[in-house]
Amino acid sequence: MLLGSYLVFVFRYHEDQNSPSSYQMLLYRVSDSEGRHVYLFGTMHIGNRSIFPLRDEIEAAFDRSDFLVVEIDFSLEHPTGRRFDNPMRNLDLNQGEIEQIEMMWNRIHHGSYKFEDFQDLTPLELLTAVDLRQGLIIGLSPGGGLDLYWMNRALHSETPILEIESMDSQMDAIDYLDRYWSAEILREFLETDPDQVRDLLEKQWEFILSGNAAGLAETLSNYTEFRYAFNQVLLVERDLAMFNVIETYFMDDYVYFIAVGAFHLVHEQGLLELLREAGYTIEQL
Repeated sequence: MLLGSYLVFVFRYHEDQNSPSSYQMLLYRVSDSEGRHVYLFGTMHIGNRSIFPLRDEIEAAFDRSDFLVVEIDFSLEHPTGRRFDNPMRNLDLNQGEIEQIEMMWNRIHHGSYKFEDFQDLTPLELLTAVDLRQGLIIGLSPGGGLDLYWMNRALHSETPILEIESMDSQMDAIDYLDRYWSAEILREFLETDPDQVRDLLEKQWEFILSGNAAGLAETLSNYTEFRYAFNQVLLVERDLAMFNVIETYFMDDYVYFIAVGAFHLVHEQGLLELLREAGYTIEQL
């Protein structure tokens, strides 16, 4: 899921009254040969606020950091319009396909919508809606996302926030998918089993909470062939770009707390593997 595409956050910091949770989570200290280090934390863009605050060692790592680094800083104003818009109403769909789309949309949302009610959405937005809707059913919402938690912490503590990507780079990825993958994305939407999506999201959330990187990476193989290829497109090139930015953080003596989607860390060509191959020492905390 592209964080920058569909989630508009309202930033409000709430002092959590809960005691720190005991969840392990995916937190790593990445060190170079001269002893400089950054923290790398795997997030999920939807979540449950009941886990906050996180365990003391995670919160302390953030407190020791000079900067928070996120994919996109939503405390800033960003353009919201798509540059290449390929909504459903512009696709060459026959009546049978329209009826199939209506049926699937109503199955997901338990409603009685007509195609005209959502024809301005793109196939990518339809597919993303499956994940968001199934996440809500199991108690995971954008408002409980780990990214939002760290951005709220940074705003409250006046910790500077840096972007490891840009809105332009994420919009470029969306433009590419909207332009060239619409037919495949629509087919995947129609063939998706919402119950399986919900079960998979639940497993992924459990692996993130328990800090089980191998288990989380293994869930990628449980995707359909299309979703696996889709995620490879969204991960591999972006991860290499993120890796290049992270390397620049070792050129000074500041400490950076880098919070990005957990799959960017754990997949076979992800950040942990790229950093390990480059000679950095990685320790899970």
